[in-house]
Amino acid sequence: MNNQLLTVAEAPSPRVAPFPAGSMVEAAPEMIAEAEAALEINDHAAALAALEGVYDFTRTSPGLMNRALLAESWARMATGDIGGAEDLLARSSDITANPEFTERDRAEVLYRLGCCRLQRSKVGNATQLFTLALHICHTSEDDSTKLQAHILQWRARCWLRQHLPDMAREDVELAIELAEDLGDTRTLAHACFQASVVCERQSQWLLARLYGERALDAYEQLGDQVNCHKVLNNLGGINVLLGSAERGTSCLGRAVDIARGIGDDVGAAYALSTLAHMTLKLDDPAGAKNYAEQALSVLDGYEAHLGELGNVLLVIGRASLEEGDLGQAESYFRRADLAFEQISSIGHRAEAWVAQGDLARLRGDTGTAADRYRKAATALQDVHL
Repeated sequence: MNNQLLTVAEAPSPRVAPFPAGSMVEAAPEMIAEAEAALEINDHAAALAALEGVYDFTRTSPGLMNRALLAESWARMATGDIGGAEDLLARSSDITANPEFTERDRAEVLYRLGCCRLQRSKVGNATQLFTLALHICHTSEDDSTKLQAHILQWRARCWLRQHLPDMAREDVELAIELAEDLGDTRTLAHACFQASVVCERQSQWLLARLYGERALDAYEQLGDQVNCHKVLNNLGGINVLLGSAERGTSCLGRAVDIARGIGDDVGAAYALSTLAHMTLKLDDPAGAKNYAEQALSVLDGYEAHLGELGNVLLVIGRASLEEGDLGQAESYFRRADLAFEQISSIGHRAEAWVAQGDLARLRGDTGTAADRYRKAATALQDVHL
């Protein structure tokens, strides 16, 4: 299963009809609203197209300019331009420091900056930003319920990266409660999706499937194809863990088809990665390697997808191990460990160390094998005294 953060929706970029030059200032709110609507359906290319030239017509309206900056920063982050997103958020931070803006506005900027930092795998910094944003929301007089729900489900991702699933569970349960109070289907879907990921990490497969199916129903109601394929990807792996390989394969096949249908190659790669894991568990190393190599051809080089890249490399290494190619296995295990090191995920690194231990054991190097296993166990233990 994959705690997939964001994927790139390479959909066509529709544009509104051109406005007469003299009315561009009046058209700015409509351009920004169009971009915000495009972001709601994960059409990031359309959002960027809608915002083209908008800043020339928002200089006398800080509120409109800030909305444009927030919209463009999210679209850029989602399409991999994290540096560009952070630059835009720096401008937004300067604007919202003015008295006419509220504490909630400032919390919104911190939240989005935290998302960027998490995409950069700066997990500690992201956690701090989310926590500060929540604190500001709690002290603000403005209603920030929806923002809090979004912050909580994003901070849960940080806790999982730091191997703190209980804290992640607390955050997603509160996010679901807030979303239910709001009656906001999209916010509830996001929270349930993240709750499914958290339960999966805690080996609570039935609850993970329940939350995942609830999220899928909500996304299907919204017509959100991007998130549908993400949830189907996770449900595929969960169903395999529950002993239903046929049901799992069906979910993953749907996930790949949807992702490819909307031009989301990264999303398809995530589903292929899960298929590779599943196929390896079913004792088909050649099939697993085939799926994993297809995913690797897409994910290699993406800074925002290092975690899944490491998973793919690990599968190829494991498949190579089962085929008896120990040299190739060693190379892929080393690359997987390096990818996991860059995202500061102890749980993932422990998987790589166990794989390296298995390799050493097959070579008859029991000392190195024991060292690798011990390193993994020590990293994952909760008590150190």
